[in-house]
Amino acid sequence: MDTRSTRYAIARRYMIRLRRDDFDEPAVLTKFGGVCNPRLSAEEFKRQFAYVVENEAPSLDLLHARDRTPPVR
Repeated sequence: MDTRSTRYAIARRYMIRLRRDDFDEPAVLTKFGGVCNPRLSAEEFKRQFAYVVENEAPSLDLLHARDRTPPVR
């Protein structure tokens, strides 16, 4: 699978998943924590789930992806 391809980038955008930037906003973490457990604080949610995004690939730039990726034949 070519993780630099436009097709991969589009499919990834439609996935429901945690992203690294979700952990930058305490309000988002509080909302996610509330889904798991209404008493789960943002800090506790981050402690429990930050490992999920530790190895996340950098965001893909769809506007310029065609310029970087040679066409597949």
